[in-house]
Amino acid sequence: MILSGILYGLAAILFGAFFWKDSLIDDVAKMTPLLWFLVSVAAVLVLIVANYIYLSVIRDHTTAIVTAITASYPLFTVVAGLLLFGEVITWSQFAGVLLVIGGIFLLHRE
Repeated sequence: MILSGILYGLAAILFGAFFWKDSLIDDVAKMTPLLWFLVSVAAVLVLIVANYIYLSVIRDHTTAIVTAITASYPLFTVVAGLLLFGEVITWSQFAGVLLVIGGIFLLHRE
């Protein structure tokens, strides 16, 4: 689990360095060892807590419903982009939101 946290962190840094070359590299270069440590601890804690909650929910509910709700993160991303950043939702995103909501509704209808 710690290794996956380190790999996720490295992937985020490499992704950011590829797309936002100047600003991210400068920010990463300015990070102190204490800040690196705190970011690493936070990443590991988030992974541990998230995996614990996910596995606890799978233990108590059907896997189909848990997986459908877990896979609905694009819905939350679109809503957060709209509410927090004022992004405009495209027709394809709106159709995707409707499909996700419809899929969750069909699974809960049992």
